[in-house]
Amino acid sequence: MTNLPTEGFSVVPDDFRMLAGDITRTTYNASNALDQAVSFQCVDASGSYDKTPFIPSDRECLTLRPQVNFPECWNGKDAYIDDNSHVSYPVDGNPEGGKCPDSHPSKIPHLFLEATYHPSEDTIGEGYEWYPGCFVLADGDNYGYSFHADWLNGFPSGFIVDTFNECYDAASDTISKTCAPIDQGRAKAAPRDCVSRGQVVNESVGQMMAIPALPGNNPEYNSSETSKPSSDSYTETASLVTVSDDTQGVCIQGTCYDYAGSDIVDPSAGTGATSTVSLSGVTATSSSFWFLFYRLFCSRLRTVTVPDESDDDEELAREKRKKKRWVADW
Repeated sequence: MTNLPTEGFSVVPDDFRMLAGDITRTTYNASNALDQAVSFQCVDASGSYDKTPFIPSDRECLTLRPQVNFPECWNGKDAYIDDNSHVSYPVDGNPEGGKCPDSHPSKIPHLFLEATYHPSEDTIGEGYEWYPGCFVLADGDNYGYSFHADWLNGFPSGFIVDTFNECYDAASDTISKTCAPIDQGRAKAAPRDCVSRGQVVNESVGQMMAIPALPGNNPEYNSSETSKPSSDSYTETASLVTVSDDTQGVCIQGTCYDYAGSDIVDPSAGTGATSTVSLSGVTATSSSFWFLFYRLFCSRLRTVTVPDESDDDEELAREKRKKKRWVADW
């Protein structure tokens, strides 16, 4: 484990939140914990289990796992600061454990988030074919440097610290799943029976079907070569709407559905450039507009297709299939 109960953890505020990764990042520094915190695990046909700071493109990944380590040092007072400066990584440059800087003396339990994808025709659908660059993040990034995650505290006050303090088994260096804090907080009914409610963006994001463009009509780009393209002429056409059984946009028993209300917006509408919108005090770019909300509900690979007429020429058909993009959404 990267954190031990003997370190003495601080209890964060109930409305605490933080980020890991940076949607604007275009470089990688191996000695920088912020950059090291984001990686992609790839398991290929040979059984290799390599980790890279970018989406692998030199081999087919039978399993692809984007993953992030959240900061574990806190300034001890702020629930959130816009630039994420209320939290920090350890001073030794290791994002997975170490001494906290004097500016952020409060140690908090280390949080690690991962999403595992098994891309194949069985899981994605007919026509799936791997090729270098076929995976694209929802903001248009086909390299992966912009990958990031948000964490909003939704646990009962003190739950995480109590779990570390009471459930850590030194002999196995693991957390016992049967100790009191976890058992008391465990849902009595099947967790997958829950139905998500609230607001989503009135735009199809490809949860259960192919969509003609990336959410928000984001253009594809390589984050190791350039920052995300933007344009002052972009007009945001999507808005936040409250979901219901009729409009969908909900997740039921672990399956998420696209919004289907009468006011749905075509994802390919607009100029495909980034604009800034303000939602109930939360500011986000259109590239992360849907990102902010759907990532909390479910993660899956989605297909973005460009419609084409069928063709008898196999080589031409292969090239047309390459117009598909397999999109990781968080």
